[in-house]
Amino acid sequence: MIGRLLRGGFMTAIYAYLYIPIIILIVNSFNSSRFGINWQGFTTKWYSLLMNNDSLLQAAQHSLTMAVFSATFATLIGSLTAVALYRYRFRGKPFVSGMLFVVMMSPDIVMAISLLVLFMLLGIQLGF
Repeated sequence: MIGRLLRGGFMTAIYAYLYIPIIILIVNSFNSSRFGINWQGFTTKWYSLLMNNDSLLQAAQHSLTMAVFSATFATLIGSLTAVALYRYRFRGKPFVSGMLFVVMMSPDIVMAISLLVLFMLLGIQLGF
C-alpha cells in the first residue's frame, strides 16, 4: 500500500516537473508584457504577429509537408522491411536487422551530426 502511494507520488512529481513549465509557457504567451516576468494583462497580439509573418508561415508549411511525406515514406519502407524480415530468409537478413537496431539505438544528436556532415559533403544548401 505504501509502495503504491510512493510510486503514485513519484509519478505525479515527474509529470509535474515535465508539464508545469509547458503550462507556464502557454499562459505567458497571452501576456501583454514583452517579457514574461510580470503579468500586464491578457492579449493575443503575439499570435496575430505570428500569423502575419509570411516567411514563418511558409517555413511551417514546408515543415508540415516534409513531415507528412517523410512519415508516409518511413511507414511504407518500415512495413515492407518488417514483412521481409519476418517472412523470408535471405542472405543479408542479419545485416538488415542489425542496421535497423543501430538506427533505433543511436542518439538523435549523433544522427543529426552525421546527416549534417553528409549534407555538407554533398553540397546541399542548409536552411530555407
